[in-house]
Amino acid sequence: MPRRRPVGGPGWPALASLVLWLAEVAQMAFGYGRTLAVHVPLGVAIFGLTVALTLATWRLARADPGTARLRR
Repeated sequence: MPRRRPVGGPGWPALASLVLWLAEVAQMAFGYGRTLAVHVPLGVAIFGLTVALTLATWRLARADPGTARLRR
């Protein structure tokens, strides 16, 4: 495992993506179990967190034009 990221950006997007993925796994489990009292609100929260993560990542890319150039 590398000690630092090659681009040098922050690590929070990777951590947030992992948390979002775990929430999606839980979402599937609650859906298969027909636990709608948790399944539906969790789905709404996942949608909101996905939008927030996308916007935050775009803002991060805009704030640092040096790393934005590498992503093209």
